[in-house]
Amino acid sequence: MESRLIKLFVVRAVAIVLIYALCDAIGWRDYASVISGTSPDPAGMTLTATLKAVIYILLFLATFIVVPILLISSALIFVWTMIRNRFAVLAGSTSTKSIRMAVTNENANHLRVSTR
Repeated sequence: MESRLIKLFVVRAVAIVLIYALCDAIGWRDYASVISGTSPDPAGMTLTATLKAVIYILLFLATFIVVPILLISSALIFVWTMIRNRFAVLAGSTSTKSIRMAVTNENANHLRVSTR
């Protein structure tokens, strides 16, 4: 389940970055000047120029706000999965109850060692 979620987050992050790079490469960055009330289009503020500006700005924000969140989330899920699997191997099972028991036993062993 977690590996599927990680793949989903990474694929979406890559897709957002690629679409943003494409829009930037074809020159839609110039249309972001619509925010300040100017238009790069000689015809003035047209609907097309406004749509290009809105799409570019949303992709820009998604690239620099949403993509890092997706990548950090996938990294945290990966680390959590690795830690959970490690405790499951120590317990000899993959069930949640076994993981809790492994953590409890490890803590109990640590307490026994430290009290001597």
